[in-house]
Amino acid sequence: MESSRDSRGDEPQSHTQQGGQHIEKPAHSCPEGHNQVIQDPLAHFLAIPWTAKLLADPAAFDIAVVDRRLLPTGDKQFIRSVLNSPTTVRACVVFWMRMPTTPPAQGAPPISKSRALLQGGGPQNGEDPEKPFLLFNALVDLGEDLCGYRGVLHGGLTAVLLDETMCSVSDSLGCEFSGNFYN
Repeated sequence: MESSRDSRGDEPQSHTQQGGQHIEKPAHSCPEGHNQVIQDPLAHFLAIPWTAKLLADPAAFDIAVVDRRLLPTGDKQFIRSVLNSPTTVRACVVFWMRMPTTPPAQGAPPISKSRALLQGGGPQNGEDPEKPFLLFNALVDLGEDLCGYRGVLHGGLTAVLLDETMCSVSDSLGCEFSGNFYN
């Protein structure tokens, strides 16, 4: 797998996954005291075959363990406190993926319904060579207390997960929310 440095120039570290394969793990990918239930979320997802395959894909980069420590401002308490237990959200890892340059195998589902993405991007589809289309991914280990009905994820939590994933995108791009809607 190709290794990448983050914008701060952190050196990648090797992380062994099940089966002896190696995945590059950026030094910043696991903040000290990240406050997730599972002590090493990256190792946890590397032990699951289908998520390990995603993380080991050469198109994946900037793999990071989400920092779920409580904020001094009290912001994001719902995610960082209420939904942070052995029976709710146990682990979360996020990463970026470059768009595939080859069409999916026959019978494989398309990666998106977006015609621009499916056609491979490019200037004709609104992609800027300086800012190529990327996919942002979040792997989340969910517990049984998040079910509306036994074995069925509560629909409201689906919206929360989408909202928090979008916040993670913003955080990873260094965007800052001022909270000042009205002035």
